[in-house]
Amino acid sequence: MSHYKNGSWSEIWDGLYWHFLAKNKDKFANNPRMALMLSILARMDNDKLKKHKKTAEKYLTNLNCDF
Repeated sequence: MSHYKNGSWSEIWDGLYWHFLAKNKDKFANNPRMALMLSILARMDNDKLKKHKKTAEKYLTNLNCDF
C-alpha cells in the first residue's frame, strides 16, 4: 500500500509481518479487526509461510542490537 518499489526490503517486511502474525495468532483470534488477516494466514500455502518465517528468522538472527 505504498509507492515504494519492491525489493529485498519488502520480502523482509512481509516475512516479519507473517512470522509475527503466525506466532501470535491465538492472541488475535478474538479481535474482529484481525479476522481478515488471520483468514489469509489460514489459507496461505504452507511453503509460502515457511519461506516468510525463514526470511524473518534470518533477519532477526542477523540483527545486531548492541543497546
